[in-house]
Amino acid sequence: PNFLVAFWREYAVVHHENGDEANAVEVLKDALAKQTEPGLPLRDPQRAPQDWRDRAYVVGYLEDAHVAARRLLAELCYSTGALRESEQLYTGVISTLKDALADSARVELELGKVEWAAAKLSKENVKHEEAMSRGQSAQKRLHKTLYPEHPLCKQVDEFVAALDRRQKQEMQAAGGADVDALLQGSDMLKDLGAQDDDNLDSVTAGETAHIPVLQQEFEAQYSKGHLRMAHKVAFKLLCTVEANVDTGTHEEDWCSAAIMLAKVLSKRGLYTQSVEMLEQVIEARVHRADSDGDLKLIFPRIEQAIVLIMQGNYERAYETVRRFEGWHLMENLGNDHPAVIRMQYAQAIMLVAQGAQSEALEQLKAVKEKQLSTLVHYHEELLGTQVQLAELQVRMSLFEDASKGVEALGSTIEKHLGTQAFAMSEVRYLQGWLMLLAGDYKGSDDFLREAARIASLTVGKPLGEDGKVRVHPMVVTSSAKIAEKSMSQGRFDEARNIYDTVLKSFYATELKPTSLSFAELQEVYASLCERTGRPIESLQRLQEASEIRQLVPGMHADAMVHSNVLLAQQEINMGNYRGARETVDSTLIILEKATFCPRLDKCSLSHLQAQLAFLVEVDLDGADAHYKEAISLQQALVGEAHPSVALLQLEHAYILMEKKDFEGVDSQLKVANSTITLTFGKATGHLSAVHRLQGLVHRNKGKYEEADYVLQSALLVDGSRDWAAAFIAGDYARPPQPRTVQVVQDLEAMGRVQYRRGHFEAADHMLKHMHSVSLSLYGEDAEHPTTARALVGLSDLRVEYGQYVEAEALCRKGLDMQKKILSTKHPHTLRTMEQYSRILHLCGDFENAANLLKDIKQGLTAFLGKEHLQVRLIDARLAMIQYAMGIQKRPRAPLIQCLALIESKIIKAPAAGAGKAKPAAAKKNPANPMKGDAKAGAPAADLKIS
Repeated sequence: PNFLVAFWREYAVVHHENGDEANAVEVLKDALAKQTEPGLPLRDPQRAPQDWRDRAYVVGYLEDAHVAARRLLAELCYSTGALRESEQLYTGVISTLKDALADSARVELELGKVEWAAAKLSKENVKHEEAMSRGQSAQKRLHKTLYPEHPLCKQVDEFVAALDRRQKQEMQAAGGADVDALLQGSDMLKDLGAQDDDNLDSVTAGETAHIPVLQQEFEAQYSKGHLRMAHKVAFKLLCTVEANVDTGTHEEDWCSAAIMLAKVLSKRGLYTQSVEMLEQVIEARVHRADSDGDLKLIFPRIEQAIVLIMQGNYERAYETVRRFEGWHLMENLGNDHPAVIRMQYAQAIMLVAQGAQSEALEQLKAVKEKQLSTLVHYHEELLGTQVQLAELQVRMSLFEDASKGVEALGSTIEKHLGTQAFAMSEVRYLQGWLMLLAGDYKGSDDFLREAARIASLTVGKPLGEDGKVRVHPMVVTSSAKIAEKSMSQGRFDEARNIYDTVLKSFYATELKPTSLSFAELQEVYASLCERTGRPIESLQRLQEASEIRQLVPGMHADAMVHSNVLLAQQEINMGNYRGARETVDSTLIILEKATFCPRLDKCSLSHLQAQLAFLVEVDLDGADAHYKEAISLQQALVGEAHPSVALLQLEHAYILMEKKDFEGVDSQLKVANSTITLTFGKATGHLSAVHRLQGLVHRNKGKYEEADYVLQSALLVDGSRDWAAAFIAGDYARPPQPRTVQVVQDLEAMGRVQYRRGHFEAADHMLKHMHSVSLSLYGEDAEHPTTARALVGLSDLRVEYGQYVEAEALCRKGLDMQKKILSTKHPHTLRTMEQYSRILHLCGDFENAANLLKDIKQGLTAFLGKEHLQVRLIDARLAMIQYAMGIQKRPRAPLIQCLALIESKIIKAPAAGAGKAKPAAAKKNPANPMKGDAKAGAPAADLKIS
């Protein structure tokens, strides 16, 4: 049965060749009705993997046969006069072949042939625009896969040329002028099209009879998104009106031409000239207007407000938008009047800039519904509304709604305007953004590059008022997203190079430096600065972006949530934990009153609360709960296999390590490692986080060689490869060359491993480099946690060298930093206090050492409980110091309790059925190894060696 369609298609071909069209149609319809989809699925659950791999060729044959059957049926229906049925079949076949384009280049030729046949059908159905679109698409595909002199290519060329001539004839009939003569003249559209340098100096005025033709040509070019040609036509139209019409008596003709030119100027990113042109229109009409709310003034003012918002001139736009209410348009004109709809669109995008996302979303949906009922589906205003709506849905993390809207929008543009219209660049940008958020980096890169290409092609190189070439914002934002994609992949050097170019290009646009586009660019670039070892610059850029957002008049408090989240994260990175706590608390207060919060921001807030619960409140359980919440939110948003989830899981593993939940650490590490490796491969910068955690796990298990090996891998990723390779080989003289800020953590972990292995010289060099890198990153006078840890690590080594005075000074300085940055109750501070007490003990300062140990015991008891091994060790050390001070007798009891607890942790009970022996800690009277007990001697000796 799987070969049903394949067999009956061959049978139908025989009927067709015999001239029996009716039987051929009947056979194919019967076969396709019985088998609506290709048989023999690629992954047959009843067969072993090698079976379906061997059958892949057969599957491809069957799928081709199924498509070929539908295509043959479409041809037969066309030849028998069933045009509607043939149209439906061709549409389905074209859709199937377009889906298969990514899998096989061979499909390109078949798709071109089908589109050519479908174009002829559209012409028969008197759908000339659809015929032209399909014909041009077929022409492009056939020329790509065949050669220009091929008979089929010639047929398609003649078909497209005939349709083009027909369109010109229709324009001639509508405009009453000789269009062909105009197009061939030296002073009309042909010359305009030949001027690719966007220089309008050579454009001359036409004759009065040319005005209707120019108006029609502008609408045709502008609606198709051919902005370069539309600009030239509009400019020529304005020149023609000024040269041939008395502006005193025909002022409205000039105003109409000026509005056309202003529209295309704003589309090409020439916002300043567009605003000035609309200002001239308003000045020309104001003396003839009956009131401030006259329609002749309202339309240009609304358009001017929209252009000002696009440019980022929010203060001036806000003044215009506030005047809308005084015009009472809805009461005077009704809810569905074009002026009212356009006014509501301007208000909606102003709300977007102000951060009132929920209100803006509802208003844009209402505007879209009204435009759908009054405008054609490919009208420029409707397309603009749909783009704004989809972009807002992406920002609000409504990814499913945005994907559906973008897909429908892309289909509409491709059908009516073609794939090279400017509107398609906006669609490709949104598709690339959605794929980036979904973790499809290859697809995202393709779409974003296509968006920049189409925008550059359609917009060209427009000249500003100063005569310099302007860059369109779409090119800049698409390139910025490509850089963000590279950063997400861990390609930080590549991302930095792209961003440097993007920032230069931004200043070649006509966007204001106070625009939200620039704020968003600064925020993402700040994240890259942090990762590539420029934390101070990162904080400055975030603060600048936050100030830009606050400058928007009428700004809603909700608009600061995302900015505050980024700022709080950078404050944590800079070691300003209390400042971060204040920022997060103020953001939570905003959210209590907010009408909506994007799910991405909710996830980021949970992530921040998890970090602060550990760093400020010293609440491991709270940190664990917040990390679980953040991971759950991220999984619900982007899926369990997304790399952002894996990075959160790695951070969560550090909390589990603090809780001594090593099984949980292993579990999180395995899942995160698998996700990151499958997504990015083994060359990504994100793997350094995996290597670092693996190294800490090996270190805690006493596997120092394995720990050293994986930590070296992390250093090779985070540092410059030449420096890192030489450093690992023992060349410690070269100054550090970090690629990312994580080099500090790599050096710290490697130094600690070398210290435990007894390689004190290597550890000393690593911790010295860690200290120097930390100072270069955060400043000589800055008190940062990494600087404090470096000082403490160096003090440990000074103890091993017997340099107690220097060790005490280093440790005291690091401890003072940690007390300011963290708190006296934080685990990191308590560990440093314990080290400091040991140094004081060695220096003979028993009293201060004992007092410090009492404080440590109190902090650890609240943190871990009084029966924890670390608390018992502190008890034992305190008893030994008090014995040295003469305060108490030999500290036998605390030492025996500590030894018993160690035995219970290390010596495992025998497996079931292996006997009834119990660990030493389970005995009622633990033997004293100091008295030479024969039964207890061996375990005690083992522990001593360990």
